[in-house]
Amino acid sequence: GDGFDDLAVVVPDQNPALPGSVLVFINNADMVNPGFSNTLQLTVGPDPTDVAMGDFDAQTPGAGQSDLDLAVTCAGDDSLRIY
Repeated sequence: GDGFDDLAVVVPDQNPALPGSVLVFINNADMVNPGFSNTLQLTVGPDPTDVAMGDFDAQTPGAGQSDLDLAVTCAGDDSLRIY
């Protein structure tokens, strides 16, 4: 990563049976005019409720570079999805 915090937001569909989305707002890394410059939209499972960020598929410490993943819970099918 670039060391700047991004923001992830769960956006359920109005129909809980349909897939919702997670919007990821990418920090523009501008210290003078801070904000978010790009947005990624991930289609997720039905009725998403929560999102968390972490290195869920971490390798052995010191074995390589870690990266952040998104975990999304979906109440519509009682699932946990990792992206």
